[in-house]
Amino acid sequence: MNNALFHTTCAALLAVTVGSISTKPADPDGWIPMWVNDDDKDNQSCLINTSNIVTITPVYDAENFSSRNPKINYLDVVLTDGRKLTIYEDYEEFKKRIRNAR
Repeated sequence: MNNALFHTTCAALLAVTVGSISTKPADPDGWIPMWVNDDDKDNQSCLINTSNIVTITPVYDAENFSSRNPKINYLDVVLTDGRKLTIYEDYEEFKKRIRNAR
């Protein structure tokens, strides 16, 4: 095989290989992605194993706590190793993502 044909063949194989690689791989079962912010879902910061979640505690706004619809400021998530994560995400949406991952 001459040199030009070899390089053309390699370039074609590389183009097919790169084209077939997904830019957003599926998350493994039992894991949910977390992002730096809700506006940019392309910048995934980490994955959380849902089996390691011990508790999810919504932390309410102190001023509106006694109102009929208190506002949740953030979620405190405690993991099995004792680490505590602060999640700024809608409580129901977060629970739904956990259910869907399992």
